[in-house]
Amino acid sequence: MSGGKRARAKGGGRRLPWLTLLLLAAVVVLAVLWWRERAANEAPRPAATPAATADVPPATPNVAGLLPDERLAAAVKAAFPAGNTAESESGEHYVFDEHRLVDTPFGPVLVSEGQVAEPAHVSAGRLDITYLKPDGERYAVDRRFPEAVLAGSMGRMSDWSVSNKFGRLPVVQAQGGGTWQGYTCGRTTLVELQPTGPVKLADFLDSYDDGGAAVGRPQSSQGKIVKIVPDQSFTVRFTGTRAFEARYVRVGNAYRVEGGEANMLQGC
Repeated sequence: MSGGKRARAKGGGRRLPWLTLLLLAAVVVLAVLWWRERAANEAPRPAATPAATADVPPATPNVAGLLPDERLAAAVKAAFPAGNTAESESGEHYVFDEHRLVDTPFGPVLVSEGQVAEPAHVSAGRLDITYLKPDGERYAVDRRFPEAVLAGSMGRMSDWSVSNKFGRLPVVQAQGGGTWQGYTCGRTTLVELQPTGPVKLADFLDSYDDGGAAVGRPQSSQGKIVKIVPDQSFTVRFTGTRAFEARYVRVGNAYRVEGGEANMLQGC
């Protein structure tokens, strides 16, 4: 082998240890970096500080938030704390099984129907009206109006309802009647629920039948309220033997029939 070839062989042999050392150094550096990163990831992290929360007071119980049936039950309990019965001044025992809770602009009002347990023929049904006020999850009695409406016979009235058609305030419409010596008559009573208490607006004969007493041709007429103009007037349309229309006009806290008795049923 010539001298130039041997020199190049020796030079290449000297470079190999340096390359090995460089590779080892690189591996060591990479290993150190990996270890530091792992140690940083595994180090315990400080616990998060919980965010400060304001003290929220508990919601105030409110009877208005109850379901309709629950509100009605609360109203009945307030109006009849000792049970759903009452005695009249004449000693008749009334049982109140039907109630309606009316939301008026001035607060809740409970209307309750009372029927006589052991009635006489002349015993009337009655409506008691109770003005209420909210008291937490309950109602408290503001004012009572027992026997606000008396109607019917045999201890009960024929029918009753609460209407918003007559004006800005609710009106209780009650019907009651009976038969006396062959004459059968029915009456309608309108009572407005005003802020100061219930006010009777009208009371008129709405049906008449003398078929059980008349010797000659029997007379029979029935009336129905139609054409309501809120807070102004309403018309009663009568059909039957005597067919006509009677217009009632509001004057203050009462309705008056136009034409007087000539436009009213007579009898009973």
